[in-house]
Amino acid sequence: MKRGYGCLITNALTMLVILGTLVAGNAITHTITALSILQYGPGLVSSIFIWGPLGIATVIRYKRYIDDQRQYWIAIAIGVGVNVIVGILTMRGGRVV
Repeated sequence: MKRGYGCLITNALTMLVILGTLVAGNAITHTITALSILQYGPGLVSSIFIWGPLGIATVIRYKRYIDDQRQYWIAIAIGVGVNVIVGILTMRGGRVV
């Protein structure tokens, strides 16, 4: 089966949505952590003013460019899933087992 460049563009846009979700989720976790302990944490300012808005803007912007909305929501779920896995590993001190 022959694939055209449209498939590559769709895959690139899907990856952008995954990464946008990952970046936005990371910014949200930094912000929530700082609010919960009422202390400044490393990366707080950049997550609020740079990474959070950039991730959210990326996710919103590319929603209309992905034809299959199911693929869009799966990309968001993958980004959230990666954030959850990283959070679990962080809480365990980086130990996998």
